[in-house]
Amino acid sequence: MSDQRSTGDLERVEVFPCRELLPTDDVRERASALIAREPWGREQWERLVEGQLFDGMESWLPWLTDDHRTIVDLLPPESLVLVVDIGGGTSDFTVVRLGPQRMARADRSSDVLATTGVHIGGTDFDRRLSLDLLMPLLGFRHIGPSGREVPSRVFFDLSTWHLIQWLYSPRALRDAQNLRTDYADAALHARLMRVLNERLGHRLANTVEQAKIAASLADAEAPMPLDWVEAGLSAAVTPPGLAQSLAQPLDQVVACARDCLQRAGLDDGGVDAIYLTGGSSALRPLRQALRRAFPATPQVEGDLFGGVAAGLAVSR
Repeated sequence: MSDQRSTGDLERVEVFPCRELLPTDDVRERASALIAREPWGREQWERLVEGQLFDGMESWLPWLTDDHRTIVDLLPPESLVLVVDIGGGTSDFTVVRLGPQRMARADRSSDVLATTGVHIGGTDFDRRLSLDLLMPLLGFRHIGPSGREVPSRVFFDLSTWHLIQWLYSPRALRDAQNLRTDYADAALHARLMRVLNERLGHRLANTVEQAKIAASLADAEAPMPLDWVEAGLSAAVTPPGLAQSLAQPLDQVVACARDCLQRAGLDDGGVDAIYLTGGSSALRPLRQALRRAFPATPQVEGDLFGGVAAGLAVSR
């Protein structure tokens, strides 16, 4: 940036990722006290005491800080907000009027100007990454002796969380074994059969999910060691690769957000803020895509993992 520069040469610069909650001495001291007082959260308290940074740590803010502010506290008295809720299976959008005076109203239906959604979420992002990075190691898009690709259904199922279990049935295993003649490289087929015979499909899915999160949080390459499939086997999620794999579904997500604004009678700059909630809204490529689409609109992060539950509790 032309207006953000040092006035002289620097020998060393330390740049740290920004988080809502940092493991400061005060936070770690509070977490230590909570181990005895609130034992139900012992695992998380101990991780915080050790200074660990982990996905979802912001959810523990109410126990660890005194600065409790809601989205209403961060916006002008009367605001229009696009709520972006990116979950595991869907992306949902709502344009809503917010303000301190409105919170006391018994009927706020008129404050909801529009709502839309699309059946795309975190598991779809994982599926894309698995197909791009892991499934080729098992034969996806591999050209066999006939000059054609290995039939792809098994790879799509193996990349789809709720379908993985069906690949362990006797019939599915026989079908996978029969693919051997479609492979020119027997090692690729052997890997596929090991994953299926040893029921490693969900472990693969979890591996790519965790690497996705790590690459997004650190904006750096996240390795995926796969020694448990084959000695020396590995892959990695890189920030550019993450953005490329997710480009198409994110285009659909952004299009749905735009549709929500249009249904509310607003243009791309018509809201005062974009409020992010849902675990998958933490993904860096998603936030970058929203920033490109709505460059003048600030993004406000809510409770990524507990927002829906909190809303249900209030509405109840």
